[in-house]
Amino acid sequence: MKRLLRTLVAFIALLLVLLAASPGLLYFAGLADIHGRPEPGVFPPLSVEQQNWLRCELRAADNDKPAVNNPWRLVWGILQDDPAPHYGDRVAALVARNYAVDNRNQKDGLSWQLSWASLTIWVARHWTLEQMESGAHEALHKAHRYQCEPGPAEWPQSPPAQP
Repeated sequence: MKRLLRTLVAFIALLLVLLAASPGLLYFAGLADIHGRPEPGVFPPLSVEQQNWLRCELRAADNDKPAVNNPWRLVWGILQDDPAPHYGDRVAALVARNYAVDNRNQKDGLSWQLSWASLTIWVARHWTLEQMESGAHEALHKAHRYQCEPGPAEWPQSPPAQP
């Protein structure tokens, strides 16, 4: 009886350790699916107008640094049903998505979500907010999909329509 109780306690302890370690293990599994890591570009810092435009495009009012900077924080936010991600989280996710699209081993759905989440955490940990903003600005500029007007000041404006 004593042996059975010890085995049961050891089994429960092992399950708890695996449960606690699983976010970290999933993080590394997601990163393993991506070739290399993104390097921050050598872009000039964004002007105030460009930062305001980027906030508008990402529909974010705050100017916080990324809140999700480790896998356990991401899981905790999901379990607590956190509201919309912070501005920094959105910027990191945009940089990660832009890089992951061309640098993944597999192309299916679930591993894509895991890789994207892992790379978002990695970018949030290794890049500054200014580097992430510049990378997100560049990604949106290349995508040519804008919703907020006016765009950044350095982009060419279309000539006025002739009457």
